[in-house]
Amino acid sequence: MGVKMPLPYLSSRQLLSMAADLDSPLIRAVGEKQALKEQKMLKNHIGTVTMKVIDGTYYQRRSHGWEKVTCLTDVIFDDVRELPVNERVRNMVACRIQTATESKQFNVSFPIRTDLSRLVTEERLASAISRTFASADAEVYIGQRDHISAYRVVNGVNVYPHTHDITHKDIGGGVHLELEI
Repeated sequence: MGVKMPLPYLSSRQLLSMAADLDSPLIRAVGEKQALKEQKMLKNHIGTVTMKVIDGTYYQRRSHGWEKVTCLTDVIFDDVRELPVNERVRNMVACRIQTATESKQFNVSFPIRTDLSRLVTEERLASAISRTFASADAEVYIGQRDHISAYRVVNGVNVYPHTHDITHKDIGGGVHLELEI
């Protein structure tokens, strides 16, 4: 039983360099073919993370070599930076504010915050809406998907969730507000 040695592998850059040194058009053609093959293998390049696809199987370059990727959680992003505030993904919700004198319906968009729970996000949103409309006491209704949450804002700062049934199903409107929470 013998040990089978792997075939030597030269990158396209090495092949083109060798073709220039030897002035060989045959090696240059092989180097250009290898360069096209390498470009097809590189599927995605984000910072220092390099991916390739061979026969429908994804691979990622790591420090020890190419690693097979079986699911999205196997991908390691080394060079990920947080997006600036003005380019963050925004969430849009339908809202309604009721004060002692009037009722308004509108849509609110705000940057998605994954570090806050839904309850904290909605409480901050209710407080921000109350301050936007300069209302000390108000009831704020926030609709997300099939769920409508109701909050009572007192003195523009203290926010209390409502526990009673919500009778107002009509929320959202033509007015659009952009808030930071």
